[in-house]
Amino acid sequence: MRVICNKCGAVCETRIPAHIVDKFLENDMEFPWLCSSCFEARRQEEEEAEAREIEKEEAEWLDTLVAQAGVRPEYAVRKPYVPYVADWLHKHRTENVLLSGETGTGKSTSAGFVIRSLLKANATVHVYYMAELLDRWREVRCTNDNPNSIRALFAEIESNDFLIIDECAGKTVNSDSTREFMFRLLEDVASGACHAVVWLLGNFYTGSVAATFGDEAPAMRRLREKFTCARIIPERKTVVPIFGSEVKHDR
Repeated sequence: MRVICNKCGAVCETRIPAHIVDKFLENDMEFPWLCSSCFEARRQEEEEAEAREIEKEEAEWLDTLVAQAGVRPEYAVRKPYVPYVADWLHKHRTENVLLSGETGTGKSTSAGFVIRSLLKANATVHVYYMAELLDRWREVRCTNDNPNSIRALFAEIESNDFLIIDECAGKTVNSDSTREFMFRLLEDVASGACHAVVWLLGNFYTGSVAATFGDEAPAMRRLREKFTCARIIPERKTVVPIFGSEVKHDR
């Protein structure tokens, strides 16, 4: 028999028994019929709505993981504020990285964005902010200076797939304790004791390597050998190598 599509009004042939259609008409109800084109369009709309819902749930799930990884809320972005920095960091995501840039150049937000993709790929990630990390280091050193406690702290921070230390230059008052901690981290990376991929983010001004890591010559050697070191140039919208690290050595 022939029925009319409820959406576009097209007349269509259907094999649905007439008595079923009649029941709807007897009760002044529209027979819920769609032509093949409208039916396909509705199916596609439903699939797209379902995909959007899944995408929303996944984004919210990743928001939770990003927060658990230690990223501050203001850096936990779903889209990068400075795309060229995020692109560079994503390209070098599996390398030890030292990324330098002034405040506002996109280091932290780009890291927060790339961390989302790492967590989505089931990597384990933790972000530490330098001042907070140094507080824990001083607590371990001042409480008992126990070598086992010191090793336990390093084992903890180096246990994830990715160890990210933000604000590690430019915002922290450096001390002998700071330099001891940071140089030990470099030593662990150089020796292979640190199994995490390490990102160091901060404003590495002239002289900051010595201020942050202590003895400049061995620190520079380890950075050149084990890290991809770069600086953000916002006026050129680019990221350029520094410390002579154009050639990446094996980790």
